[in-house]
Amino acid sequence: MTHALCLSRERIKSTVGRSGQSKRANVASRCVRVLLVEDHSDTARAMWRLLRAQGFAVDCATTCTEAIQAIGASRYDLLVSDIGLPDGTGFDLMRHARAAKGRGGIAGIALSGFGLEHNIRRSKQAGFAVHFTKPLNIQQLIESIERLTCESIAAQCVSV
Repeated sequence: MTHALCLSRERIKSTVGRSGQSKRANVASRCVRVLLVEDHSDTARAMWRLLRAQGFAVDCATTCTEAIQAIGASRYDLLVSDIGLPDGTGFDLMRHARAAKGRGGIAGIALSGFGLEHNIRRSKQAGFAVHFTKPLNIQQLIESIERLTCESIAAQCVSV
């Protein structure tokens, strides 16, 4: 079972319409769906529980293959992916997710054991908005998820 973080109209309007330019004043509540891709089972289970406890709807995959199948079957607002996976990389997965979503509309957060400048640059080039080095600061992760999903919703509301 998954839970959802439903962003209220007021929260979306405060993100979208600070300047009073929201074109969608009565936007319906929006539930944030996250695809978490992590091959280490204990880490995946802990992150899944933490994100769920924050109210996010979270599906979990342990390989690129599973993640690609999930992306094909469901709509996600955000991809949170480990970079090193048994059957590919998070870089390839992010590129696939953006292509599948169309126009690069899915946000992404990279998780890696490597945090040097070239690692972060490579994550950005693949399409990830944020790169976190393990071990994670879960509060920073949650704040990034909220920021990225609110930005995505704001962009959708302004374009309507």
